[in-house]
Amino acid sequence: MRKRPFLIPALIVAAVLLGCTAALSADPSVKRIDIDDLHTRLGQSGLTVIDVRSPFAWFVGMDKIRGAVRLVPLKLDWIDRLPPDETYVLYCS
Repeated sequence: MRKRPFLIPALIVAAVLLGCTAALSADPSVKRIDIDDLHTRLGQSGLTVIDVRSPFAWFVGMDKIRGAVRLVPLKLDWIDRLPPDETYVLYCS
């Protein structure tokens, strides 16, 4: 049997990301917006766009939202540092 050292960590990351996505989409307090709504809101005070794509998806991605803050999704220590009176838009691929 050939060892695949990257397989287990990749499966764990996938499970975490899929679980977070499912949890957020099931929470009625998490509001979804479409790209047109985001486009009209960009530049408004009190709105922060956070790019939570995986490091690989961010690196190879051609489409980035100007002014978005890049935060690593698996290191959730940044959540407690976000001011509660802001509106946040998280996006991924």
